[in-house]
Amino acid sequence: MVRYRAKDKAFRTALTVVTFSRGPFSRREMAMGLKHSRDNQVRSLKGELISERDIAIDGHPGKELLVAIGPPGKPRNFRYRVRTYYVQNRQYLISIIGTKKLVSSQRSEDYFGSFALIQPMKGAAQ
Repeated sequence: MVRYRAKDKAFRTALTVVTFSRGPFSRREMAMGLKHSRDNQVRSLKGELISERDIAIDGHPGKELLVAIGPPGKPRNFRYRVRTYYVQNRQYLISIIGTKKLVSSQRSEDYFGSFALIQPMKGAAQ
């Protein structure tokens, strides 16, 4: 696993890449992995899932989540937005944490839009 993080006064971003020591995942395994990842992220953040949607990158499946987060016993004024992709034997997680306004802003869209597979991996799941 490799994780890259950046911190600003208003938000935090991260890119995590997990490479599994096995061959490519099947479409079914990827779907199960995305569901498992969603459940683990919401639980570990002690957050509330606001929305999720299916996404893809170069034909590889993914999910985008929006989770409300905040200190225990206080309003959940912050948001965690993450895009998770499975590409062959890798899992990519691109996330941003910040205010409701920032996480839904054009700046956030630009951040997520900047992620691309540099050398697209052959064999998108069928």
